[in-house]
Amino acid sequence: MSSRKKKFITLNTTNKVNAGVIAQYQRELLKLVQQMISTYTKELLGMYKSNKEEIRQIAQDESIAEQYKKKMDQLNQAYQQYFAKVKFV
Repeated sequence: MSSRKKKFITLNTTNKVNAGVIAQYQRELLKLVQQMISTYTKELLGMYKSNKEEIRQIAQDESIAEQYKKKMDQLNQAYQQYFAKVKFV
């Protein structure tokens, strides 16, 4: 009988991801970020154009700044929920 002990080798594969999977993930994430930037730009520029005259008259009006802050908060919340639901790869 052999008295040799069996050696078990455990491979750590949790951190090894296929380069193709990484590239696809990066492409999908970039698309989402570009979509988010486009939405923010469109929404905020639209607000600016509609309030342009008011902004010129009252440069330090808190209500206009508050409107922008509320819009940013809405967009942030919407995209946080959207990103939470997105399934990559």
